[in-house]
Amino acid sequence: MEVKFVTEVTHSAEMLARSEADPLVKKLISLYQDDLQELKIGKRFDEVYDVDTLEPTKEWLATYQSVYEEISDLGVPL
Repeated sequence: MEVKFVTEVTHSAEMLARSEADPLVKKLISLYQDDLQELKIGKRFDEVYDVDTLEPTKEWLATYQSVYEEISDLGVPL
């Protein structure tokens, strides 16, 4: 899911003019700059996916959907 998300955001960003992308980048920086110095270790694969079915857990899917909506609401044309 993560690779799919990054790919979609990257392809969408390619369609934006620099003047459209600049406010988005500034907004994203303002959201995350305070946490950039803190090392955040993600979760292990088996904590976010069912290792038998390779399906994401409900919690992980909800996180994905929440971030997807947040990025879309910022104006990234997903």
